[in-house]
Formats: sequence, C-alpha cells, structure tokens
Amino acid sequence: MNAGSLNRRITIQQQSTSQDAYGQQLASWTDALSTWASIRAATGKEIYAASGFVSELSHIITIRYPAIKVSNAMRVLYDNRIFNIQAVSDPDEGKVQTNLLCLEVDASA
Repeated sequence: MNAGSLNRRITIQQQSTSQDAYGQQLASWTDALSTWASIRAATGKEIYAASGFVSELSHIITIRYPAIKVSNAMRVLYDNRIFNIQAVSDPDEGKVQTNLLCLEVDASA
C-alpha cells in the first residue's frame, strides 16, 4: 500500500442511541475512527426513487487495516459528504488494508 495515496482525512461513524428529556430514543452518530484514506469513484447511475430522481454514486474508500471492526452499519464522513458503507473487504486477507464499498446519495439532483 502506497501511503502517499491515502491523502483524504475521513471519519467513520457508528449509530448510537440516547434518550431525550421525555425518555424517547434518539438516534445519533458518534465518531468511531478518524483516519487517512483514498477515495475513488467506481460507478455512477441515476435511479428512480419515490420522490423523483436521486443521484447515486458508488465509491471505493481504502484505509489501512483498522484497529476497530468496521461494518456496513457504519458511515463515512468526508468534506461535508456522507458515504453509507455497503460492504467491507480485506482484499488480500493480509490485514494491511481495508476497502469500504460505499454509496453517496445526493437528493438535490
């Protein structure tokens, strides 16, 4: 892995719950890991959603093998953008790097 290609600072978040003053469950996101990554667009397509067209872009985010377990229940933040993790893979099973296969949904398109 070329360390120079990891030139984007990302934050991986996990969903957590808390209670408001009335005892209601509130879903929120908490930071689990901040690390350097490379981000590469894999494919782009337009999909039809119930409210109209939504632009969906697929990315591959590569990080060093993390000390925490990253799962598809987490998300990635980068530069005011949110990437939902769809799958996590260790391409050579060597615990050197991890690929996060992510979707970014842009509802403004």
